[in-house]
Amino acid sequence: MKGQRIGMVAALILLVVLVVAWFDGGEEPLRPIEAAVDVPEFAPVPTSTAVQRGPAR
Repeated sequence: MKGQRIGMVAALILLVVLVVAWFDGGEEPLRPIEAAVDVPEFAPVPTSTAVQRGPAR
């Protein structure tokens, strides 16, 4: 009888922990990332991102 009572108490504690974890969910609201970015005075503009190939044959 004592072992059964310990098992029931352990199951009840586990159930309470699971309910609290499910309810809380661990989610946090999204927030924007804002940071200053240093840009050099003169930044060359890339000509192309395409693959450079040699002369046609």
